[in-house]
Amino acid sequence: YIIPNMEKYEKEVEHILATHNFSNPKEKENIRNNKNVYASYLYADDCLRYLIEEYKKIGQYDNTIFLITGDHGNPLNVCTNPLNKYNVPFVISSSLVKHPKKMKGVVSHMDVYPTIDAYLSHNYQYKSKSETHCLGTTFDTSSNFNCNQDIAFMLVNRSITDYLYDTLLLSDNVLY
Repeated sequence: YIIPNMEKYEKEVEHILATHNFSNPKEKENIRNNKNVYASYLYADDCLRYLIEEYKKIGQYDNTIFLITGDHGNPLNVCTNPLNKYNVPFVISSSLVKHPKKMKGVVSHMDVYPTIDAYLSHNYQYKSKSETHCLGTTFDTSSNFNCNQDIAFMLVNRSITDYLYDTLLLSDNVLY
């Protein structure tokens, strides 16, 4: 979490803390105690903004679909729901997207390839393989929360402590 111009981004974090209403007071305290981490998120936002602006300058933006995600959730996230620790942002951005939509269906990184494969085969002269090595399915684009997943969550130490099956979550031997 060492970034250029740290002071600028920490000031932005302070501004957010001063102007944003937090429903959970622990969240505000958590952000204040880990200002450098949240400042690095703002820096990452600026880097993505710069990347997209550069694509516009070189004439590649109108023919590009950006898939932006993380590989893990925020380890500092203050949450009571054990599934939230696996929540990572996934943004699809493109001038080809005609209407913004917030999708609340549960998806996995394993669903990225099958979704792109299905999109290309339905919209372009692209022949999808009849069989693939995919473990996922296409994205659930529901506007309402929906979960049709079967996922074992592997931690950094390669152990599996949580398992999601449809609307059931087994986390540290507790069923939710």
